[in-house]
Amino acid sequence: MNRNEISFIIALNLVLASLLIGAFSIRPVHAEAPYLIFVREYYYCPLIDWKPYGRFNLIVNICKVMYDGSPNYDWYFYSNIPVGAQGIRLQSVPGRVAYNSNWETAHIWAKHTVHSPGTYRWLVDYDPTTTNGWTSATATASVTISPEGGGAGFSQSYTYSIPYVNVLDYSDFAEHRAYWQHNFNTQGDPAGAPSETTYLARPAFVVKTTQNSWTLVDGNYEVSFGHPVWFWWEYVTISASTLYLDACKTGTP
Repeated sequence: MNRNEISFIIALNLVLASLLIGAFSIRPVHAEAPYLIFVREYYYCPLIDWKPYGRFNLIVNICKVMYDGSPNYDWYFYSNIPVGAQGIRLQSVPGRVAYNSNWETAHIWAKHTVHSPGTYRWLVDYDPTTTNGWTSATATASVTISPEGGGAGFSQSYTYSIPYVNVLDYSDFAEHRAYWQHNFNTQGDPAGAPSETTYLARPAFVVKTTQNSWTLVDGNYEVSFGHPVWFWWEYVTISASTLYLDACKTGTP
């Protein structure tokens, strides 16, 4: 092999080496759009079950916003999960359905309080607000994170049916509490209305935390059932023990 051939081979090897080094050193730069990733499910079916009054079931799915664009904060949605199912499901099954009795659903209370708020975690959005089911048969849940604090804008929204049900909003941002009462028109709604049949509510809220911190939420639930007795109605209210609806997700998915 002559010197020219040797020089050509060395030069070719140097070119190939530089291409390989470039291939390993160059990283594609692109911005990921924010999206929800499922983190945890709490499944209480039943949470309350008392014959002959009725049954109350609860499912809570929690998601985290990925690629939120903030190096300081995270957002957890107690709301829609990626496959489209709603994150909080409150289901009342009155005695008429569960036990073939004459007990109907009268009230549902669902209170969610962010534990130790104001330093590491905050309630930043929730839905629905007070909604009259006598005049509007649907409730809208729309929850959003704000670009404030370096985050990317992101929201989820959906609707669910509330005919003959009034939703009363007792939430309080200062107390970091998302709290709803559902009132059923037991004495005035028609046959087959939600008080007599299985009813499903799907509220939602968002907890903001410092980066890689836990979202800590205390859940308190009550349900009231009623039935006619001669010329009046009798009611019974049943409470569940406090639930701890917590979640944390760190790192990339």
